[in-house]
Amino acid sequence: MDEIKNVLQNNRPEEFGYNTSTWNGPLVIDYIKNKYGIEYKKANIYNILSSLGFTYQKGRAIYPERNEEKREEFRETVKKTSD
Repeated sequence: MDEIKNVLQNNRPEEFGYNTSTWNGPLVIDYIKNKYGIEYKKANIYNILSSLGFTYQKGRAIYPERNEEKREEFRETVKKTSD
């Protein structure tokens, strides 16, 4: 378990051939299966990650092409139509 914790803290999935830069439950399951030959279920892996001190975090996408002015205009329009 210490090895897994070390890998998750110090390496990105890309370094192991995965096409993403963040770890998630299914990736950890796959990594453990490939490295150690042990298969975990999705629900169990989150318990293991929790016991290692990891927490679930959800990323929020920020789109570079978004326009703050148009976004605020839209919010105002929605406010007006809901009154």
